[in-house]
Amino acid sequence: MKGKGKESQGSFLPAERTATISSLARPRYRQNREPYYPVLAREQGWQGTALLKVQVLKNGAVGSLEVLRSSGFSILDQSALKGVKEWKFIPAQKDGQPAEMFVQLPVTFMLE
Repeated sequence: MKGKGKESQGSFLPAERTATISSLARPRYRQNREPYYPVLAREQGWQGTALLKVQVLKNGAVGSLEVLRSSGFSILDQSALKGVKEWKFIPAQKDGQPAEMFVQLPVTFMLE
């Protein structure tokens, strides 16, 4: 994607390791906006991938959110956090019911 944040499906960490999770939380990619690629970062040619830890609530909204691994640029990390905070997810399922869980989500900023 030209000059925009590019998301890719990440690895998933269940919130409850003892629970049987029948399906994992995943982003609603077609409904979520890509994080904003800051103009300064584009002008400077800054690229990178921020790895985020996202708490996905039972209703699919984002709870807590943190950077597990920096993109190498604070401005990109902050843009990833701000963008993903507004995302909606398809929540995990436990015994046929929505379940809270944590997911790891890479957000890549790449210039083309």
